[in-house]
Amino acid sequence: MINLLKRFYIIHLFSSISFALNVPNAYANPLDYFRQLPNSFNFRNTQIKRVFCSVTNMAGETGEIDFHFDSQNGDLYSYDDFREVLRPFRLTDLEFISESDMDDISDFQSIIRGKNLKIRIVNSDPLYDLQSIGAIMDLQTLKVQFNVNATNKFMKEENVEYVLGVVSERTKCNYLQPLSFEFE
Repeated sequence: MINLLKRFYIIHLFSSISFALNVPNAYANPLDYFRQLPNSFNFRNTQIKRVFCSVTNMAGETGEIDFHFDSQNGDLYSYDDFREVLRPFRLTDLEFISESDMDDISDFQSIIRGKNLKIRIVNSDPLYDLQSIGAIMDLQTLKVQFNVNATNKFMKEENVEYVLGVVSERTKCNYLQPLSFEFE
């Protein structure tokens, strides 16, 4: 399994987004929440948006994540500098996750629910104390909340609730002009 430092770094970076499928959609018309989003969200009134987040972990180290997403369904994309197109986001696009780390991850999901972008990373080992890591990003305020599904023992030993609160407070996100509207 990804060592403890990598796990907290994953939590730390993914504080910019999260997953929780059971949040009810508060809007009868799905377009209603787009009408309430700030103007900075509506670059060219496209459904492809770009978010840049700066995240500072408990050790004071700052990491960055820059991603594009489909504001209709929550699909995530990375920008391919060489080809100048968007391609489906892979966890290995993050510098701290290698192909060998992917053996421990069984699922990666992103979705739009109401006015939130939600992401969840699921651990493939059912005997491991950490089952999943998630984050919720409010698309109006770009505030981030974490969630972790783990055993009580892991939550207490690793002081997870405290770490999640601090890292959420240290996460700053902004909308930027998308780098591309073309897909590979």
